[in-house]
Amino acid sequence: MGAIFCHPSERSYNINGKRYTCSRLLGEGGFSFVYLVKDSSGKKYALKSMLCQTPESLNVANKEVNLLRQLNHPNIIKVIDSDTINSVQLDYAKEVLILLPFCKEGTLQDVLDKQRTVNGKSCMISVFTQAEIINIFQQLCQAVLVLHSLQPTPLAHRDLKPGNILLEGENNKPILLDFGSVSEARINVETRKRALEVQEDAEQHSTPMYRAPELFDVATNCTIDERTDVWALGCILYAMAFNKSPFEADESSSVALKVVSGQIEIPPNHKYSQPFIQLIHKMLSHSISNRPFINQILIDLSSIN
Repeated sequence: MGAIFCHPSERSYNINGKRYTCSRLLGEGGFSFVYLVKDSSGKKYALKSMLCQTPESLNVANKEVNLLRQLNHPNIIKVIDSDTINSVQLDYAKEVLILLPFCKEGTLQDVLDKQRTVNGKSCMISVFTQAEIINIFQQLCQAVLVLHSLQPTPLAHRDLKPGNILLEGENNKPILLDFGSVSEARINVETRKRALEVQEDAEQHSTPMYRAPELFDVATNCTIDERTDVWALGCILYAMAFNKSPFEADESSSVALKVVSGQIEIPPNHKYSQPFIQLIHKMLSHSISNRPFINQILIDLSSIN
């Protein structure tokens, strides 16, 4: 996809009369591409371009823009500008552009990858102290709480993972991004057809190592709610502590089987307090009915030293 459509060094974008020149591709997924761009003064930004080939995909992209403009929280990515243009890549398509701040420090996933590159793939020693993890994680949970508390319709992110969390500045301020997977938090599944639709949507818009077990094989006559995000946050908390997802699979196993089993490995000689480890287990409760809501997670975090 990227090789066909993206030539960041060869093009520029005009957004509401301002020109931005592409420097390089920062990332891509599906029909979305994120570029590092510069304005006429040389200031750097991140530009998300969403290629929309149908009215439905254009509607989804515009919903993401509108949601980001609606949300106002220091730990949620802010829209600087946006525009919709005719695609230069496909004659019949549109491109929805979102101009975002550029964070030179990168994502939480970048931090994890660097640690494993330096110390080996099996390294489960975090670069963070427990206090640093709690500080970052509390802010992240506050950002997620904004979505879960929206009225009249609470929302869920559905694709929380280290790659969707920027870390900004020396204090590693977390910035939640990529809201293209956001959906209504509470879904009543009453038929097998609806169950398969929810399952297919999860397969397309969430990452297996951070996907809640109830989304791998969606049951009929159940309710999916915002606690799918709590599961993903539990995986992120584990990853910050032990440098990888708790459900990372090797060549002899599958992610789905590991998630459905619900078994996680806690290294015996870890540096964390008992309440910290208990919180990971609580958030990774296999049964959604036993999994806490985000406000309870914040209460628990405030009591961990």
